[in-house]
Amino acid sequence: MKNKITIIAALLFVFTFVFLINPKSTVDTQAETTLKESIIKASIQCYAIEGRYPDDVEYLEKNYGIVINHSIYKVEYDRLSSNILPTVMILEINK
Repeated sequence: MKNKITIIAALLFVFTFVFLINPKSTVDTQAETTLKESIIKASIQCYAIEGRYPDDVEYLEKNYGIVINHSIYKVEYDRLSSNILPTVMILEINK
């Protein structure tokens, strides 16, 4: 019984330590995921309205309200064809 309590206490300490020391990475990951999902949704909206996926992410910024902080993120937007959903990768720029 004492071993179980010790193990549980140790696990709680480790989880608490990880989340308190590195909360920024969780927030950054959520921001990257949100940005990627926004770009994909805007691409799909463009396809629904215009009948094609946009050539680049700049088109989405100008016409579909996408806002990217280019000093923090680099967006890799790879469109193979006007009728195939583009591949989107968000890369954090190291400072």
